[in-house]
Amino acid sequence: MDKKTTNNNYNKNENVCRESINIQDIRINQESTSNCKAAAAILTLIQFITSIIQVLDITLNLILKIHLFIHYEVLISMFVLWTLSMIWLIFTVVMFAGIIFNNDFLILSFLLFNIIFTLISFGLLILLLVEKSNIYSIIYILFIFVVLLLTTNYSWSFFNELCDENVI
Repeated sequence: MDKKTTNNNYNKNENVCRESINIQDIRINQESTSNCKAAAAILTLIQFITSIIQVLDITLNLILKIHLFIHYEVLISMFVLWTLSMIWLIFTVVMFAGIIFNNDFLILSFLLFNIIFTLISFGLLILLLVEKSNIYSIIYILFIFVVLLLTTNYSWSFFNELCDENVI
């Protein structure tokens, strides 16, 4: 009887230790997820601010200089840039919603768009370098390219950690 009681106590202590270890693992996973979530949120905020500035800049150029656009090609390219900037702005809002609500569909749609937009900005950066444009345009596009890469990286890490924890 004494052996049975000792064995039961040993099993109870072992179960308590396992539960304690599991709780600690969950806390560590939550901390690492919150770190990636914070980094993804900050980079998305930087991307959001950049896209707002870009939309406002293009809008003001269209409003103030529309009478100077003699060639319709320039006007069409300005509207295309404005449309891309608006799409970028919308997808950053989608990412914020994905981060806040831990929604996998929103995060994946943002990641897909970010990858496409990263390729577009990389192509534009190469074009500016080949055309030997002014240094400010090259630095601006380089900044956008780096922010897009970092945001995509941290968003992907955040998404993977959510999948590992079966949160989504």
